[in-house]
Amino acid sequence: MTDVAGVVSVDVSLENEQAVVEIDTQTVTADEITQAIEACGFDAQLAGKESSSSSSSAEVVQLGVHGMTCQSCVRAIKSALGDVAGIGSVEISLEDERADVSYDPQAITVAAIVRAIEACGFEVDDPLEADEFEADDPGFDVVDDSKDPSIQPLLQPQSALSSFSKGKAEEAPSSSGETLTPPDSVVSAQFDVRGMTCSSCVASIERGLARRAGIIDVSVSLLAQRATVRFDGGMTTAAAVAQWIEELGFEACVVDFGKASRLALNVYGMTCASCVAAIERAVGRLPGVESVSVSLALETAAIEYRAGEVGVRQLVAAVEAAGFDVLVASAARSNTQLESLQRTRDILAWRRRFFLSLWFSVPVILLAKAAPHIAALARVVTWQVVAGLPLGALCQLLLTTPLQFGVGAVFYRNA
Repeated sequence: MTDVAGVVSVDVSLENEQAVVEIDTQTVTADEITQAIEACGFDAQLAGKESSSSSSSAEVVQLGVHGMTCQSCVRAIKSALGDVAGIGSVEISLEDERADVSYDPQAITVAAIVRAIEACGFEVDDPLEADEFEADDPGFDVVDDSKDPSIQPLLQPQSALSSFSKGKAEEAPSSSGETLTPPDSVVSAQFDVRGMTCSSCVASIERGLARRAGIIDVSVSLLAQRATVRFDGGMTTAAAVAQWIEELGFEACVVDFGKASRLALNVYGMTCASCVAAIERAVGRLPGVESVSVSLALETAAIEYRAGEVGVRQLVAAVEAAGFDVLVASAARSNTQLESLQRTRDILAWRRRFFLSLWFSVPVILLAKAAPHIAALARVVTWQVVAGLPLGALCQLLLTTPLQFGVGAVFYRNA
């Protein structure tokens, strides 16, 4: 493609099956570019409108984006920018922490693109073309993107905007100049959030919601896949908050407090009925807990609770305070994050057993194989503690007993 006259640059995305080609429309047309791609043996069709010489050509801006840790973060940014009018294509490099955005400068500004990415909860470096941010720069057209309906969902739902303006008019400033939220209007709501895979996703939601008008406090639990949000009920609603979370690239729904929630926990370290009773007492005394059922054989605990009075974090903390290891169980065993935590725990447990076994096994090997062939040590290990019992054999017995019945006890239990 670079050999074709009139082609300025080519950016191909294998993942999106898309090619962004910048061309000189006076030298080559979009149809000719399509034919050139088809001549290479690929099917091609024009995805966007061709920019004529009379209209402004698309421009590409490179932005440094910080805070991305996984593909979920990449998809969140692409989803947010994909709904904005004036943006042609978005290419994001997770490795380089960079976003290449092709846009129409007559439809949207770089500043609006930066704000759209920041609304997803990520930090964005200023682009190299700093003059694009200067409103007093000659030839710079200021676009009021707050009135652009195409990017309205990224900023505020319409219902939330109307309630926000109404709330602002009714707020009374304090003596320090800050507006105070009346205690009666503060609402606390919990949301089931799906799609979080790492701490960056948590930070993305917390930062994204914190920028919204009316939000007072946000607490997100990656383990429980849940967010607790306190907000001013006069300025926004729980439904609007759920919509804002979805605009950040995650699935969200308001938790219904009217019915009891169920939680399944994997509990490790139980050895007898006394452990079962200890867990049931520790969890049962929490407010909002309706029932607790612990299975020693399955190493599980089934809890029914009222989500408005007690949360998953408190339930897990109560079991851990009783002296047991706990993980939130997945009924379908399909939650990859929890399965990863389970595998990590197993790996750490087997690593501890390995080094403990090594600690006892190496001296046994030295006493049995190496010491008899070293003259100085041979006299020591063959010394008779009592008739028929050499010192070396006694030491081997003392070392192998905890190895056999301590470290190896897990094999006897599983058998």
